[in-house]
Amino acid sequence: MKKYYCFGLVIATVLTLTSFSFAEFSIMPSISVSEKYNDNIFLTQTDREDDFITTISPAVILEYRPSTYLDMSLDYGFNFRIYADHSELNDTSFRETQHADLTAQVRPLDRVFVDITDTYRRVRVDVRDITAPDNEFENMTDSNDFMISPYVELPLTSTLMSRFGYRYLNRWYRVDEGNDATGNGAFVTVSNTFPFGLILFFQYDFLAYRPELTSDYDRHSVSISASYQVGPYLIIQGGYGRAFIDMTSESDKRFNIWNAGADYKIAALGDATFGIYYTSSFSDGDILANSIREVSERGTLALDDGRSVTTGLKKTKRLDLMFTVTKEYELTVNPFYIKDDELETAREDKITGVHADISKPLTINLKAGIDALLEWQKFSPDDEKVRFYSLGSQIEYLVSQSITASAGYRYNKRDAEIDSGDYHNNIVWLSAKVIF
Repeated sequence: MKKYYCFGLVIATVLTLTSFSFAEFSIMPSISVSEKYNDNIFLTQTDREDDFITTISPAVILEYRPSTYLDMSLDYGFNFRIYADHSELNDTSFRETQHADLTAQVRPLDRVFVDITDTYRRVRVDVRDITAPDNEFENMTDSNDFMISPYVELPLTSTLMSRFGYRYLNRWYRVDEGNDATGNGAFVTVSNTFPFGLILFFQYDFLAYRPELTSDYDRHSVSISASYQVGPYLIIQGGYGRAFIDMTSESDKRFNIWNAGADYKIAALGDATFGIYYTSSFSDGDILANSIREVSERGTLALDDGRSVTTGLKKTKRLDLMFTVTKEYELTVNPFYIKDDELETAREDKITGVHADISKPLTINLKAGIDALLEWQKFSPDDEKVRFYSLGSQIEYLVSQSITASAGYRYNKRDAEIDSGDYHNNIVWLSAKVIF
């Protein structure tokens, strides 16, 4: 299923299962205009070319909740880009500038659910190639992820709940080297809630996954996981499972999949929270979330999550530390480690880094923020090493309830062992957004 049909299928499914009511319909249109100066638009070490880029971004957020039978939300918009000196790079097509995020849940019968998601966005092609935050086209492409999952929830006892259903997955990339894929699967989950704060999950999951550029496979996984509230400040969680993968062109694979994590609220610091999470699992282009992640789904703040759209089935290990504060100012610090081993090749990607983001209101209408991303990357079997740095700052002023003006600066630098992979660039921008 290509991107042209995904949103049509979503809307058709929703409209055939519910009646329309304007009483529960909300719409928030907006438009933003920004002017950006980039001193190295092609991210090259030599022969750097600069440009002024005008971006016009109309968007709309729709919410539709007519009854207990339907929830639907859509964030949809465009990013039209016009280059002052490089008109061949202009993005003015409706098809090629869109971004969208749609989620819907239909409840046609008691305890019967249909979850639908569809996300259209720009993503990085390959983590090993040059790329940077606020870079629109170099090593970037469009992608569309679609999922529909009907399922039934049945209580077995007053505390024991079962869920079983079907899942269809589809992923599309604009570039030819993108590993488009479809998947069909079934799942069964049984959970039990105990009065002393413990929740146990047992899950069986089957998926027939059919990528275009790598081996087809059928996956069976069984797991048990738990979440436990230890007093008012601490939550611990973890799980263990076993995955059996039957591949058409490779030998069969067997994996242990597990995770462990904890969230601790630091009372002495008000609303501060510290978390630690470790996962050992497998994935294919990150379209899949293994069953253990149903207990707690954590994501690094690294650039596009370290994903490459060219790869196939891989074993992933990742560690995240997370420190957050949200009371007087907003602070997030996220050290992380990601290791991807692709199973059909000798490719191994390791990324170690830290992301930090802080913002603080200066007055009622004025807010300032700074963010930084540092990554140390190692790519095997060639043992290529890369250091990446990004530092940004912005200031935002609320002109009125519907108008916001902002300005910012970003510096990106990539230092690779291969000189052709080095670059740095500076970006300065001004922006205004109007919400109608």
